This record gives sequence, structure tokens and C-alpha cells, in this order.
Amino acid sequence: MGVSIAEMLADRGHKTTILSLFEKVAPYTDWTLEGPNLRRMMREKGIEALLSHWVERVEIGANAIEVLAFDIHRDGYRRLTQPVAGQLPRQLGQATKRLNCDSVVLCTSRQSNDRLYIELNKRRGDWEQHGLKSVSRAGDCLAPRYLADAVFDGHRIARELDQPDPERPMAIIRERAIWGQPVVPRLGDHVR
Repeated sequence: MGVSIAEMLADRGHKTTILSLFEKVAPYTDWTLEGPNLRRMMREKGIEALLSHWVERVEIGANAIEVLAFDIHRDGYRRLTQPVAGQLPRQLGQATKRLNCDSVVLCTSRQSNDRLYIELNKRRGDWEQHGLKSVSRAGDCLAPRYLADAVFDGHRIARELDQPDPERPMAIIRERAIWGQPVVPRLGDHVR
């Protein structure tokens, strides 16, 4: 999400910086083979990255906004010899950077949106007259997740729609037949 918003802002002519706690921008995209191309796009569009940092504070002034970003590796690695109540068990660091900007877009934690699911369940008595047998949650309705997981949810529920509870995944048969040998459970068996 952060990269998409940064790209849109860069396309509109804004100087854009992505601040990420990861060692690289959007590391999950490396698993989907999109990472190198995504980072090439960032370079070509002039999108900067401040990595291994997190927003500690945003201060809004009269003419500008200042973001105080801390280095996630700023705290020391050595543990204190004696515990101190209310303090981390290591030496605290002060490594921060100040970024001046016109605006800040925060892409932080997400929340599940299950309002439609709840409203449909309140009308369970009307389902039969509209031809509904069940309503199942998938994707961000169930819990915030990656796009690939949301797509898999929909695919899996579509395959298991005729089961008593399609929202609950069936066991997956991972065994593969060895030529000439019996397989238990047999391929095609439904396992619960």
C-alpha cells in the first residue's frame, strides 16, 4: 500500500520518501518476484527510501511538518547487568533523523471490515427467500491480510462451498501417489 501511494504522489510531481522499518522496501514482494521491478520503478520515479526506521513523532508546525524517525537498531545489544523497573534490559540509543515535509501519509496497521457480514447474518431469516444457504467471510473481512491470502481465501471457499462450514478450511491431502502403490487417504477423498 505504501509503495502504491508513494508512486501516485511521485506521478503527481511530489518529492516522496518511504520510511520503512524493514531492511528493504516491501520485502514480501521478493517472494512474488515483484520486488526488483518495484524498486527499479522507485528509482526511476525518484522515490527515496529511509529504511530500518520507524516514525517516533510527527510535529506539525506553522509552515511545515517534521517527522522524527528513529533507527530501529539504535538501542544497544548489551544487556544491563541489573534490571531496572520500567526500562528496557539494554542500553537505550538516541539515533534519530528529522525529516521536513509538507504532508505525511501513514500506512500502519489495518482493521478488519466485517460490517456487511454482520448485517447479512442479522437477516438470516430472509436468506431462504433470496436463495442464500450460507454467508462466509474471506479476505480482509475475516482478518487483515496480504492480497495473495485474500485471493486464496476466496478460491478455497469457492472449492469448498458445498461443505457444511465453508469458512472452516478442510484438511489438505498433500500425499502424492507413487506409481503402483496404494495411497491412503486416496486422492479425491475428503478428509476432516
